[in-house]
Amino acid sequence: MTGVVNVLQKTGYLHTLVTGELTLDVAREVVAQSVNASTQHACPRALIDIRETTLNFGLLDIHGVGALFAALTSGALKRVAVIGLDSDMRPDRALQAITRSRGLDFKIFSALADALIWIQHQAPAN
Repeated sequence: MTGVVNVLQKTGYLHTLVTGELTLDVAREVVAQSVNASTQHACPRALIDIRETTLNFGLLDIHGVGALFAALTSGALKRVAVIGLDSDMRPDRALQAITRSRGLDFKIFSALADALIWIQHQAPAN
């Protein structure tokens, strides 16, 4: 089954739900839809929920997604939280390291409550 992406507007953030198989192409679609919704709703924060997916890409793909996220979100999204199953998250949190090194306020979580607290918290001024 191919992945399905659905972006919902919540108070103070966008909630992107992803289900099915999470391939590199689906990950690109997640980024594109999140950025488009952020621009459309003037909402700089997104929580991307991938707990209902089966991951199907490797470390090089993760690097590409991280670079794409950082490049495309430079003007729209300012803070992004990804919530996934602990078993699916790489121990070194490669995606988090790649996006943060490119200036995006990005963090990976395994608990929804922690992700919600972080995404709604006021980020320090630069």
